[in-house]
Amino acid sequence: MGDGPFETIVKTIDGGDTWFTINSGTTSGLNAVYFSDDYNGLIAGHGGVVLKTTSGGITGFEESKLVSPNSLLEIYPNPFTRKVSINLNPSGNWSIGQITLFDQNGKLIQNDIVNKSSEKLTISTDHLQPGVYFFQLKTSNGISETRKMIKL
Repeated sequence: MGDGPFETIVKTIDGGDTWFTINSGTTSGLNAVYFSDDYNGLIAGHGGVVLKTTSGGITGFEESKLVSPNSLLEIYPNPFTRKVSINLNPSGNWSIGQITLFDQNGKLIQNDIVNKSSEKLTISTDHLQPGVYFFQLKTSNGISETRKMIKL
């Protein structure tokens, strides 16, 4: 665990002989972990981020985060079916940002440049399979927010 664009979570199933990386999909620093058994665990991080797994891996992570009034983005509806709308908060000290869509395994799906004057984006999701996705906004001045989205 740690800080960075994507925190590193590593997992072993053979007592530490081999390790593999799990992409959490969050950009908040992660600093505490607790597992009650091999499958059920919690990971806590900066800004109130809590990741929960019931499978021992990324397929079961649920991220909840305290959203502040200064949040840069709002995504709705969530869960979604055919399209999703994203409201960008024009206040704050940023002008250009990069929006990125990842699947639950960290695979890049879409990457676009936006500016805060865009305010509202509508993304067609017909090309996406049902599942969990992560939408991330990174601004030119280093601010980053990630939200979990679910396609039904």
